[in-house]
Amino acid sequence: MIYGPVYFMAYETTGFRVATTVYFPANVPTEELVSDVNLRVNKALAENGIEVPYPYINVVEKRQSSDAAN
Repeated sequence: MIYGPVYFMAYETTGFRVATTVYFPANVPTEELVSDVNLRVNKALAENGIEVPYPYINVVEKRQSSDAAN
């Protein structure tokens, strides 16, 4: 596989979007190609100490005590 230059496309809500061109043989499954690209990006970010921000929701369940119900 041959990878072209990487372009910074835009800031997103929790990160940024990049793009590149990848040339690959026709017999390589798309899933394998996507996995390879994602793993390389993840490795490069980790090697450079860059954390990927993921949105999350913290749910806290509060229960009424039996005294408050009376």
